[in-house]
Amino acid sequence: MCADENTDYTGQTGRVVLCGEVDARTFQSFEAQLDTLLKSGCRNLIVDCAKLSYMSSAGIGVLVNAMTEITDRRGSLVLLTPNERVTEILDILSVRDYFRIAYSEDEAQQHIAG
Repeated sequence: MCADENTDYTGQTGRVVLCGEVDARTFQSFEAQLDTLLKSGCRNLIVDCAKLSYMSSAGIGVLVNAMTEITDRRGSLVLLTPNERVTEILDILSVRDYFRIAYSEDEAQQHIAG
């Protein structure tokens, strides 16, 4: 998981670029990155999953917690270009409809704009 060097915050929108795997060994680093963005005051969050090969239920739990906080701020959390393996896990855990999913940067920005 390589979110550490791929975290950005501009205006009210934070961005995390994930790569590799987010699993039981790496989810805490991912959680720390999201916590940093949320504490910075970000209202919207784009999680770029294009380079993410796998996300376990631990990683999905981090996303659900972040989504809860973002929703309380009346913001949006968008998963950008998740692969089939990640969307299958979202389906298995019955949380796919909980997230906004975009397959282009323009689509992600449209979700955030509301």
